[in-house]
Amino acid sequence: MKRASFTIYILCLGLLLSGCSSGSIYSNYRDIQRILVVQTIGIDLSADGKIILSVSSSKFGDDPPYRLWAEADTITDAQCTLQNYLPDKELFFPHISYILVGESAARDGIGGLLDFVGRSEEMRIDTPMLVVKNGTARDLIMGAGGENHDVTELLASLQRSLEKRGEAGILSMGDMSRAIGDGGAAILCAVEGRDASKANPGAKDGELTAEPAGFGVFSGKKLTGFVPDAAAWGVTLLLGSCGSGKLEVNLGSESYALSLDRGGSRVVPVWGGDGNLRRIKISVTVSAGLSEMHEPHRLTDAFLDKLDNAFSGSVRDCVSTVLDISKSLDADFLGLGRRIEVSAPDKYGAMPRKFSDQLKNLVFDISVNAKVERSYDLADPAQNTGDSEGG
Repeated sequence: MKRASFTIYILCLGLLLSGCSSGSIYSNYRDIQRILVVQTIGIDLSADGKIILSVSSSKFGDDPPYRLWAEADTITDAQCTLQNYLPDKELFFPHISYILVGESAARDGIGGLLDFVGRSEEMRIDTPMLVVKNGTARDLIMGAGGENHDVTELLASLQRSLEKRGEAGILSMGDMSRAIGDGGAAILCAVEGRDASKANPGAKDGELTAEPAGFGVFSGKKLTGFVPDAAAWGVTLLLGSCGSGKLEVNLGSESYALSLDRGGSRVVPVWGGDGNLRRIKISVTVSAGLSEMHEPHRLTDAFLDKLDNAFSGSVRDCVSTVLDISKSLDADFLGLGRRIEVSAPDKYGAMPRKFSDQLKNLVFDISVNAKVERSYDLADPAQNTGDSEGG
């Protein structure tokens, strides 16, 4: 019996290696010369509700990037239509670097897109996703980068810039799904297509570049608003940390550039007699260094006190803007509810009203401790004060 079983095993192995079996090791073979690796896809909605799928491939040799788009009832049908456009190439989707969603499609809801990617055998749920503010993904994909670059390279550059700024950066579809599951709301990095010729005189007419545009705010799976780019670093600060970004503050008629060092926030709930929240105390601490003055001043103690006050005012304005957006959109994209639940689980669980039902009417008490800790008086390295003051 053992000899017979061993003989059958050898025969099956021989068939497999010879390629005679449907389980051939060559069943997934692809000619590399025919593969067109898709690196960025875009999703939009047409006026009559159809899916518009845009794709951008990487450069292959001396060939410029491929940019294609198709309109169909489903994403799957649009993929098939695009493949029909390329009889000598095979579209390859497993290496997608970015997914762009046009503002109109995002406002309609991206539940179908999340479901499609989650079921797909080729795409990944951890793929970074961005919202195109005031525009469509198709326009950005088709118009970005010119002949030598494509939208993927522009987005990769933007991602590095955001990471250097220390902001929340480009989030993935998985990040979004988890945030929605936790608090019913989420954010995605927003970009906007801008005329490339403003920064690059050699850009051709109509060529676009991608610039950061803050965050798109999602209530559930629908886009409901935006956090402007000027307040984007405040989102990161309220999420619990602060990166090494730049901030400009005004003191009198002059502007001063600060380089953020570190920072964070604390959330302290204040409970009412009925068991619901009465208010939330938001305590913010952040430090920075002085990186630029248009008109250098002797850094006296009085001047540094004024600069600290201006810094604190800018931080307070930024934090207030983000919290006001959260309240006005009724979207806890900052995860405040989860932070309160973790700090006081018993009281949170005993609230008569859900946190989401209270957010819109909550009062935020904001306290800010912001200080310029690195100033380095280059005119007087020992920081000896003189008679003159800036500001």
